[in-house]
Amino acid sequence: MTSTLSPKAATGVLVPAAVRARLTARIRADRPEIDADLADRIVTGTAEFLTVSAADPRARMVPSALIDVGWHAWVLHTVDYAEYCDRIGRFVHRVFCKGVRADRPYAWTHRNEAAVAPFLPASLAPALLWSFVQDGWHMLGFEYVPGRYPSLSPTSGDLDVIGDLVVTMAEALTPCPSAALHSIADRWGAAPGWAAVYAKLPTDLDPWARAHIGVLAMLERGAFLDGDTLVHSDLHPANMLTRDDRVSLLRFDGHLRCGGQAASAASYSTGVR
Repeated sequence: MTSTLSPKAATGVLVPAAVRARLTARIRADRPEIDADLADRIVTGTAEFLTVSAADPRARMVPSALIDVGWHAWVLHTVDYAEYCDRIGRFVHRVFCKGVRADRPYAWTHRNEAAVAPFLPASLAPALLWSFVQDGWHMLGFEYVPGRYPSLSPTSGDLDVIGDLVVTMAEALTPCPSAALHSIADRWGAAPGWAAVYAKLPTDLDPWARAHIGVLAMLERGAFLDGDTLVHSDLHPANMLTRDDRVSLLRFDGHLRCGGQAASAASYSTGVR
């Protein structure tokens, strides 16, 4: 059942005026294209959705796109959200759910994610709430983390925070958990790096590079491929969320692998542009 907007509030449940004002202001700040009237209706519709969800936890309620906007705004106001859930008789949890057909070739990424998630500290990533296989699907449920995608532009204020994240990862994820299914070498080992150049030694190679090619290949291997740290091989903005000077990792399914600590920094630095 999909919950959509209604012009009336749920029977017997009212959103206090001060809370409604905060929520409509937040919605309009996040989504400037939404006018005041629609923002107010979104708050009402979200109240209805939460009330019905609390009354029957077994009901398969799915919020519409606009209700999802309101729910997101309400969760950000933690005290208001907790008080409203107390009034309707049950705390309505918000989780992130993802799934894949268990027989697909890439299903190993979900198995990898389920295996390594318990080793990730709360300061780095949302908690894994459940993992199960049923009716041919592997389903994962994670703690909901509000936030926005960070910017990797050279002047972005997010760069320092992400840099701190990379350092924290190196400290917190060494040694690499044995549960990780693959290594960085599996992903990048065949990439045409210095080792490939060393093997061919092209005639037009820069003299300095030719003189140091063996050292460069050795450093490349040691810094990126060999190591005992759980690293993230794709620190793309879509794989992170930032809020209040904190960054959380997302989509670490096939991206978390054992390797050298510099691999996370390399995947992050290539995205700065």
